[in-house]
Amino acid sequence: MVIDVGAAENLVGHWRRRHDAVASRGMPAHITILFPFRAPDAITQEVQQGLASFAARTPRHRFALVAIDEFKQAIYLRPYPDVWFRDLTQRLFEAFPDCPPYGGAFSDSIPHLTIAQTTGGDAHSALRLALDAAIATSLPIECEATALSLYIYDNSGEWTVAQRFAFAAESAPRSGEGAAS
Repeated sequence: MVIDVGAAENLVGHWRRRHDAVASRGMPAHITILFPFRAPDAITQEVQQGLASFAARTPRHRFALVAIDEFKQAIYLRPYPDVWFRDLTQRLFEAFPDCPPYGGAFSDSIPHLTIAQTTGGDAHSALRLALDAAIATSLPIECEATALSLYIYDNSGEWTVAQRFAFAAESAPRSGEGAAS
């Protein structure tokens, strides 16, 4: 389950296709919400209805991709604010407790849009410098999360969108905007 981030594709798409295997296999720029999800044969009509209902109760969300950041073996764009993504992941995990984020491998699911997967070391450092030079001045990128997308990894080795579940039409104001809390 991901949030497609088409607004980032022009800036990072060619980098992703060269440096992130999922991009070269059909996965667009995205922020992962819950992965792994269920196997395709376990995505019943009841599961699809549950996802549609979940999304319909979730307002659209405006955010910005504000900075390049990194993990040990990945370079990514950081969304701001990220609380909405963390909350969405937690709520979706509560709805589907058999699908812990990243299989339970991490204690914290950090929202991010992967630009590159690396093996670390000098190649990672060089790529980070190249990305900083090429795209940092084009940040922030203003975005809106409008749907939760379910992608399936098919037998041909490609990621394809199986279904999109639209969020509620009203956007929540960005942190610091709108009505007083």
